[in-house]
Amino acid sequence: RRCNAWASHIGDIELASIMTFGPQVSVLVPARNAARWLRFALRDVLDQRRVVLEVLVVDDHSTDRTKRWIERFAASDTRVIPVPASGRGIAAALRAALARAQAPLVGMMEADDRCHPHRFEVLVETLRTNPDWDGVVSRTTLFGAPSAGMRRYLDWQNALATPDELAQARFVEIPALLQTGLFRRAWIDGLGGFAEPEGWPLDIDFWMRAFAAGARIG
Repeated sequence: RRCNAWASHIGDIELASIMTFGPQVSVLVPARNAARWLRFALRDVLDQRRVVLEVLVVDDHSTDRTKRWIERFAASDTRVIPVPASGRGIAAALRAALARAQAPLVGMMEADDRCHPHRFEVLVETLRTNPDWDGVVSRTTLFGAPSAGMRRYLDWQNALATPDELAQARFVEIPALLQTGLFRRAWIDGLGGFAEPEGWPLDIDFWMRAFAAGARIG
């Protein structure tokens, strides 16, 4: 488990790399009525260092200026790929983005989150040095005005480091924030992708299915 990642523009060599070899990482960004924050999240992702990525941004039938921000970023940076969605929620939005993803590694970014410029570089390297892992998650830092309970919750999450610790902790609470992770695409496909569970949240469903299938995520 590695620290959560803030952000330099992609260089000419990296642009040539994405055109020639394709991206290393596909970043899925579901967004609904996120116009207040989306530009900050996208800039942080696009400013990632030493990693070649594509950013698949889903406007899930927003009624604010979310779609306009997506179009503006896509017009200025070819790594940003707008993805249409049906307005059926985050699981369907993630599936729509995943269907368009080209990279062997898949990460996520929530539209109101921020991230460190070395986030994906560190996560990619962690998976390279742990070839038996199916994914890796980041530690999380709060901003804004979090409650004392949320701080205690994230302190507990951030203390979980090994695949065994994360797997065991799923019976207590969600062991990591799904959007902080980086996963091998082949493993996600084998898991069945992002399900649309009835009666409980997407992230609980994801972690329960993942660890029941024997996932190694650190």
